[in-house]
Amino acid sequence: MSYKLYMILLGFSLLFACKQSLRTEEIEGKWLYQKVEFLRQNPIIITEGEELKADEPYVVFEKSGKAKIVSSGKILSEGTFVLDGDIIRYEEVLPDGQKRAIPFLVKELNAQKLVFETMDQDTKRITAKKIKF
Repeated sequence: MSYKLYMILLGFSLLFACKQSLRTEEIEGKWLYQKVEFLRQNPIIITEGEELKADEPYVVFEKSGKAKIVSSGKILSEGTFVLDGDIIRYEEVLPDGQKRAIPFLVKELNAQKLVFETMDQDTKRITAKKIKF
């Protein structure tokens, strides 16, 4: 019995270990926010459509590893990122020069759509579409 359990666990381990890692080429570019969901709110707060379009928030991931978050034409955050499996490890550089780590868990990614969640106590899910810039 324990041998069967071991084989099942080994099979699941191999299945999850084979998961594809993100590549910079896949997330590189400008991603315009389409929907922001505040998942820890009860009920969940969703911002989309005209309300979101007015601020035109977006995130840019550059091939060099630099990133920035922009809203209402103003840079809200700048920093660098590295990819770790399905996590974007963003390191924000604060105005005083200190750095803050902000991981983003990628839930969905294709050539035109990126869905990611902040990994903090105020979890937000952002759905964005890739646009030319």
